Amino acid sequence: SFERHWETRCESDWRKAFRMFTYGVPMFVANLTLSAWLKFWYSTVTCSVVTGISILGVALWYRTQSTWGWHLLKKSDQNVGFSKSRFFPPEGLPFDWHARPRHAQSKTNHASS
Repeated sequence: SFERHWETRCESDWRKAFRMFTYGVPMFVANLTLSAWLKFWYSTVTCSVVTGISILGVALWYRTQSTWGWHLLKKSDQNVGFSKSRFFPPEGLPFDWHARPRHAQSKTNHASS
């Protein structure tokens, strides 16, 4: 199933990419701020405004990351080895595009219930 393929081949790479993106956004904003200080060295007001906007942006990024980031990176002991397609019937497109088609007999049983 797609879930098993994801768990065995893609999950660790995805987690590493997510962590790198998490660290990369504040570094990019810091780099942008330093570039503004180099470019507009003659205007303290402009540099201060860019610095303030950068601090605000990183603060909002940190708030969002601390609120939602751990949901994406946590490993649940309940879901280790769990494949939804083995236990639940397909939900219909677009959610089960990777699942095997149901047999005609199971379709009639689901239609009558």
